Amino acid sequence: MSLNERRMEAIEHYVFEQREMNKRLEAMEKFLSENFPSFNSSTAAVHVQSSSRTMSDEMKKAECAEVIAECMFEDTQPIKDVLAKPEPSSSGIAKCVRGRVDRKAKEVKTPYTKGQYKRKVLKKAAVRPSPAKVELTNALIEVESQRSPGPRPAPTKIDYPGRQMISDDMRMFIDACLEKYTDMSDTIYTAGNIQIFRSQIDELLTDQYLDDNHIDAFASLLAEKNKLRPGLYQPFIYVSSLHWASKKYDMKSKQYVSHINKDAVTASNFLLLPVNDNEHWTLLVAYLKKATWYFFDSLPNPHRAVLLIVINHLQEETQGCFQTDIKTWKILEAEGVPTQTNGFDCGMFVCKYMENVIQTNSVKWDLLMNLQAEMPKFRAELAFILLCSTLKR
Repeated sequence: MSLNERRMEAIEHYVFEQREMNKRLEAMEKFLSENFPSFNSSTAAVHVQSSSRTMSDEMKKAECAEVIAECMFEDTQPIKDVLAKPEPSSSGIAKCVRGRVDRKAKEVKTPYTKGQYKRKVLKKAAVRPSPAKVELTNALIEVESQRSPGPRPAPTKIDYPGRQMISDDMRMFIDACLEKYTDMSDTIYTAGNIQIFRSQIDELLTDQYLDDNHIDAFASLLAEKNKLRPGLYQPFIYVSSLHWASKKYDMKSKQYVSHINKDAVTASNFLLLPVNDNEHWTLLVAYLKKATWYFFDSLPNPHRAVLLIVINHLQEETQGCFQTDIKTWKILEAEGVPTQTNGFDCGMFVCKYMENVIQTNSVKWDLLMNLQAEMPKFRAELAFILLCSTLKR
């Protein structure tokens, strides 16, 4: 019954989000089609849902048009419907939709942030230009200047769950960093196109849902540790979850597999590919020497349906890199692995799955079945390591 309840909550959550998103997109599409005939409304949909780290010019235009649409629609029913609170009769996860903190390079918009209704104040101007006379390019510049990020104060102290599970030195260093980096947009860790901000450190410490930056940063740290201590891990290839996300939103995704070639595949034992489907993290691992896929899921939920799509997309963009067609490889579900007992640690479980799979010695999962109890400690330790990168600057 407990499993069925969690599955029902996940379904309710998905349906709720899709319904709210569709209302907003329908209102925007109507406005754009009437006032911006040359504007491709599908770009706006990509901007709202995409998890890419960079914002193209088209996406900036979409953001501009969205702001204009909100102002034009302030007295109409569609926007009011979108901004309305969920009815009291709503049940399950729909009551506590968890929005992420705004990023510098990416922004996810929902009517709800951390379970609290977030009003958008639409100020009425004394005189507004006619929609037909709005110049999109000029409006883009105006909106960009209005949206320049201001200070976003961060708490100087956090009583996080893993505080008493780490050493005194770690705890003191984290406290010092929280007092030093007092803006949510302060950059803590960078590696390639991966960026971790102060806001994401707070998410990590306070038992919040991890995003692609957290997972990618963890994989980057594994590679760094292996360089410092050669042989610590077996050779592996990592593919960011953004490769699959970009495919879903019809964006360029080949950049995320540009490091995969015949030599890299031959020299590696594993390919690690985190998958985010319906706001749940799972891990797909290719055992390259066995030509076999293993699927790691910290919840006993049916998330296998997306795997073939992910593998097919990977095969399309890495043609000739593998000796055989990876679409024909057997897919096995990893059995006897530790699982989660809450609704927010799936990202950390994916991180620990990756770390243990690539160990030089064969992993003994039966000795790690208490992983859930140590998750607050693992979160604090990861935050500590990321904060240590600030010492290099």
